[in-house]
Amino acid sequence: MPRRDKLYFRAFLFFFFGAIFFVALFSSVFAAPPPGNTADASTPIIALENFKNLDQWNGATPQTLVGRFIDFFFLSIMGSVALGFFVYGGILWMTSAGNSERRKKGMLVLVWAAFGSIAVLSSYALVTFVLDILK
Repeated sequence: MPRRDKLYFRAFLFFFFGAIFFVALFSSVFAAPPPGNTADASTPIIALENFKNLDQWNGATPQTLVGRFIDFFFLSIMGSVALGFFVYGGILWMTSAGNSERRKKGMLVLVWAAFGSIAVLSSYALVTFVLDILK
């Protein structure tokens, strides 16, 4: 891999993992409640019964938890990885400046990212279809 390609790839990885880090860092806030009772007449009182169905782990079996993990991992994270490869391949292709090797490499990255996305989505659809039949 030429030095310039390594530089682009390292920059891509730096920004990709940096974005993931900042999303994970700021996804939860650990704020303390304000001191004293700050509720006034304009604050609506919401019954706790409205929130009883928010617990997604209520009665979850190990099979359900594994299914939720697979849904999250393969559809969310693999989609993000595929998007990253599409962007990387597109950048390689568009910045080839007549260099046939870079253009070919960019096109191959795009093609294999598409094949990978199709493989992941079709395997998920097949497994979901088979499991729905077996229920």
